Amino acid sequence: MRQPEELERRVLLLRARSSLLRAGLSEDARQVGESLGAIDRGVVAVRRFGTQPALIGGVALLLFLAGPRRVSGFISGALTGIALARRAALLLRR
Repeated sequence: MRQPEELERRVLLLRARSSLLRAGLSEDARQVGESLGAIDRGVVAVRRFGTQPALIGGVALLLFLAGPRRVSGFISGALTGIALARRAALLLRR
C-alpha cells in the first residue's frame, strides 16, 4: 500500500476513535453532573429544613425512640430502593 493511502486510513481510524472517546467522555460528564445535582439538592434541603427546630427535635426524638440501628437500617433500605427505582426508570426510558 502506498504511504499517502496508509496515512489517510490511519487518520480516519484516529478520527473515529476520537469520536467514540468524546462520546464516552460526554456521557461520563453527564452522569457526574447528575450526581452533583443530587448532592446540591440534598444540601439545599438540609439548609432549608435544618434551620427548623421542630424538625431537628423530631429527628432527635425518632432516633431516641427507635434507636440508631433501626433508623439507619430503614434509611439504608430506603436509599437502596430509591437507587433501584432510578435504575429501573432509566432502563425503561431506553
